[in-house]
Amino acid sequence: MRYFLVAASLALGLAACQSSRLVYPTGIYKSVASFRQQRPNTPGTQAGRVLFQRKLFVETAAAGGRGRTKVALDSAWGYAAANGAAYRVYRQQAFRIEQVDSLVLYSHQEYLPDPAYVATATSLQHTTRYYFSNGLNGPVQLLTRKRLKRTFATNLAFVQLLDQRLFHSLTAREQQGSDPNTYRVVALYRQSLAPATR
Repeated sequence: MRYFLVAASLALGLAACQSSRLVYPTGIYKSVASFRQQRPNTPGTQAGRVLFQRKLFVETAAAGGRGRTKVALDSAWGYAAANGAAYRVYRQQAFRIEQVDSLVLYSHQEYLPDPAYVATATSLQHTTRYYFSNGLNGPVQLLTRKRLKRTFATNLAFVQLLDQRLFHSLTAREQQGSDPNTYRVVALYRQSLAPATR
């Protein structure tokens, strides 16, 4: 009985974490406008990248079975997979959209050399790197304090908040309002835009 209660509470906790993420309709988005309106230009039941090709695919349920449409990467703004996760296509790469605000946060799965095993073919280690952009159409950049300061140089409050938290991770999650999954960098950005209270 005790194990059942632990499993049930874990399942409810995971469901609560997942429900705070915005879910996008499955399909391919050709512009920021269609993404904002959550209306894919090519809707379907599944979407993703075609391996070893510079194309996206979308599957549709047809009366006679399944249909599959392919679209060139450079003709699409992004896509949403069947699980609701959204991706932005930038310079032939698909970046997962983690949080949308004026500052947009992305993640990207990458394989980097493992310093312990540099000489072998199996020396790659899987890691998640974070990126950001100023708005949904801005260039996607690696998330570093230096690049944030350069991109948002006119927002002096944000630059000061970044300087005050030198030893804090920008990708840690914080409770902000009703959303327990706000990334710290987005929370700092929102805080910098809030009117100063005295």
